[in-house]
Amino acid sequence: MSRRYNSYGDQNVSSSYITIVGLTGATTIRPEITRLVINPKTLADNVLDYLLQRYTGAGTSTARTPHKEDDGDPAALASFGYNHTSEPTYTSGSILLPLQLFQKVPYTHEFYEGHGFKIPATAANGAGLQVKHASMTDEVQAVLGWSE
Repeated sequence: MSRRYNSYGDQNVSSSYITIVGLTGATTIRPEITRLVINPKTLADNVLDYLLQRYTGAGTSTARTPHKEDDGDPAALASFGYNHTSEPTYTSGSILLPLQLFQKVPYTHEFYEGHGFKIPATAANGAGLQVKHASMTDEVQAVLGWSE
Protein backbone atom coordinates (compact mmCIF):
# COMPACT_ATOMS: atom_id res chain seq x y z
CA MET A 1 0.00 0.00 0.00
CA SER A 2 1.32 3.43 -0.88
CA ARG A 3 1.82 6.37 1.45
CA ARG A 4 -0.80 9.12 1.21
CA TYR A 5 -0.36 12.87 1.72
CA ASN A 6 -2.33 16.07 1.19
CA SER A 7 -1.96 19.81 1.41
CA TYR A 8 -3.87 22.97 0.52
CA GLY A 9 -3.43 26.51 -0.67
CA ASP A 10 -5.43 29.49 -1.85
CA GLN A 11 -5.13 32.15 -4.51
CA ASN A 12 -6.97 35.22 -5.76
CA VAL A 13 -8.66 34.67 -9.10
CA SER A 14 -7.58 36.85 -12.03
CA SER A 15 -8.53 37.34 -15.67
CA SER A 16 -5.70 35.07 -16.86
CA TYR A 17 -4.84 31.61 -15.57
CA ILE A 18 -3.04 31.74 -12.23
CA THR A 19 -1.80 28.75 -10.24
CA ILE A 20 -3.57 27.93 -6.98
CA VAL A 21 -1.46 24.92 -5.96
CA GLY A 22 1.35 22.83 -7.45
CA LEU A 23 2.76 19.40 -6.71
CA THR A 24 6.34 18.71 -7.79
CA GLY A 25 7.87 15.25 -7.87
CA ALA A 26 11.48 14.17 -7.38
CA THR A 27 13.87 11.93 -9.28
CA THR A 28 13.23 9.11 -6.79
CA ILE A 29 9.42 8.92 -6.87
CA ARG A 30 6.36 9.19 -9.12
CA PRO A 31 3.63 10.84 -7.04
CA GLU A 32 0.07 10.07 -8.11
CA ILE A 33 -2.62 12.73 -7.63
CA THR A 34 -5.54 10.91 -6.00
CA ARG A 35 -7.74 13.75 -4.73
CA LEU A 36 -8.72 17.23 -5.85
CA VAL A 37 -10.93 19.51 -3.77
CA ILE A 38 -11.88 23.06 -4.82
CA ASN A 39 -13.58 25.42 -2.36
CA PRO A 40 -14.60 28.95 -3.33
CA LYS A 41 -14.14 31.29 -0.35
CA THR A 42 -17.25 33.32 -1.28
CA LEU A 43 -20.49 31.92 -2.67
CA ALA A 44 -21.52 33.92 -5.73
CA ASP A 45 -23.05 33.49 -9.18
CA ASN A 46 -19.90 32.94 -11.23
CA VAL A 47 -18.54 30.10 -13.33
CA LEU A 48 -14.78 29.72 -12.92
CA ASP A 49 -12.41 28.00 -15.37
CA TYR A 50 -9.89 25.54 -13.89
CA LEU A 51 -7.06 23.57 -15.48
CA LEU A 52 -5.06 20.79 -13.89
CA GLN A 53 -1.98 20.79 -16.09
CA ARG A 54 1.53 19.32 -16.21
CA TYR A 55 4.62 21.48 -15.87
CA THR A 56 8.35 21.04 -16.41
CA GLY A 57 9.47 23.92 -14.20
CA ALA A 58 7.93 24.49 -10.77
CA GLY A 59 8.05 28.29 -10.71
CA THR A 60 8.36 30.13 -7.39
CA SER A 61 5.82 29.50 -4.65
CA THR A 62 5.34 29.33 -0.90
CA ALA A 63 6.14 25.83 0.33
CA ARG A 64 3.74 24.04 2.63
CA THR A 65 4.68 20.87 4.52
CA PRO A 66 2.38 18.08 3.33
CA HIS A 67 0.10 16.38 5.85
CA LYS A 68 0.70 12.63 6.31
CA GLU A 69 -2.57 10.70 6.31
CA ASP A 70 -0.84 8.00 8.38
CA ASP A 71 1.37 9.39 11.17
CA GLY A 72 3.60 6.32 10.90
CA ASP A 73 4.73 7.26 7.37
CA PRO A 74 7.89 9.23 6.65
CA ALA A 75 7.79 12.79 5.35
CA ALA A 76 6.66 13.25 1.75
CA LEU A 77 9.32 13.35 -0.94
CA ALA A 78 7.19 15.40 -3.32
CA SER A 79 7.04 19.14 -2.68
CA PHE A 80 3.89 21.23 -2.50
CA GLY A 81 3.56 24.93 -3.22
CA TYR A 82 0.90 27.64 -3.27
CA ASN A 83 0.78 31.43 -3.67
CA HIS A 84 2.98 31.40 -6.79
CA THR A 85 4.93 34.60 -7.41
CA SER A 86 6.19 33.23 -10.72
CA GLU A 87 4.12 30.72 -12.66
CA PRO A 88 5.34 27.20 -13.40
CA THR A 89 6.47 26.42 -16.96
CA TYR A 90 3.40 24.58 -18.22
CA THR A 91 3.71 21.97 -20.93
CA SER A 92 1.70 22.85 -24.02
CA GLY A 93 -1.17 20.45 -24.65
CA SER A 94 -0.76 18.62 -21.35
CA ILE A 95 -4.04 19.49 -19.67
CA LEU A 96 -4.98 16.64 -17.36
CA LEU A 97 -8.39 17.91 -16.27
CA PRO A 98 -10.29 20.97 -17.58
CA LEU A 99 -13.20 22.11 -15.40
CA GLN A 100 -15.81 24.84 -15.41
CA LEU A 101 -17.36 25.06 -11.96
CA PHE A 102 -20.14 27.14 -10.48
CA GLN A 103 -18.72 29.20 -7.62
CA LYS A 104 -21.49 28.28 -5.18
CA VAL A 105 -20.64 24.57 -5.16
CA PRO A 106 -17.48 23.00 -3.66
CA TYR A 107 -16.00 20.30 -5.91
CA THR A 108 -14.34 17.02 -4.94
CA HIS A 109 -12.81 14.45 -7.27
CA GLU A 110 -11.45 11.18 -5.83
CA PHE A 111 -9.44 8.84 -8.06
CA TYR A 112 -9.23 5.10 -7.55
CA GLU A 113 -5.76 3.96 -6.47
CA GLY A 114 -3.69 3.49 -9.63
CA HIS A 115 -6.04 5.64 -11.74
CA GLY A 116 -4.92 9.12 -10.71
CA PHE A 117 -2.56 11.45 -12.56
CA LYS A 118 1.09 10.38 -12.21
CA ILE A 119 3.94 12.83 -12.12
CA PRO A 120 7.19 11.74 -13.79
CA ALA A 121 10.27 10.98 -11.68
CA THR A 122 12.09 14.00 -13.09
CA ALA A 123 13.35 16.98 -11.11
CA ALA A 124 11.06 20.07 -11.19
CA ASN A 125 8.26 18.22 -13.06
CA GLY A 126 4.79 18.30 -11.61
CA ALA A 127 1.21 19.43 -12.00
CA GLY A 128 -0.53 22.64 -11.07
CA LEU A 129 -4.14 23.68 -10.67
CA GLN A 130 -4.90 27.00 -12.35
CA VAL A 131 -8.00 29.20 -12.18
CA LYS A 132 -9.33 32.21 -14.10
CA HIS A 133 -12.41 34.40 -14.47
CA ALA A 134 -12.88 37.46 -16.67
CA SER A 135 -13.96 39.84 -13.90
CA MET A 136 -14.02 38.14 -10.49
CA THR A 137 -11.10 38.62 -8.08
CA ASP A 138 -12.19 36.63 -5.03
CA GLU A 139 -10.16 33.79 -3.45
CA VAL A 140 -10.48 30.07 -4.05
CA GLN A 141 -8.89 27.27 -2.05
CA ALA A 142 -7.71 23.92 -3.37
CA VAL A 143 -6.58 20.68 -1.75
CA LEU A 144 -4.43 18.09 -3.51
CA GLY A 145 -4.10 14.58 -2.20
CA TRP A 146 -1.45 12.20 -3.55
CA SER A 147 0.25 8.90 -2.96
CA GLU A 148 3.93 8.06 -3.18
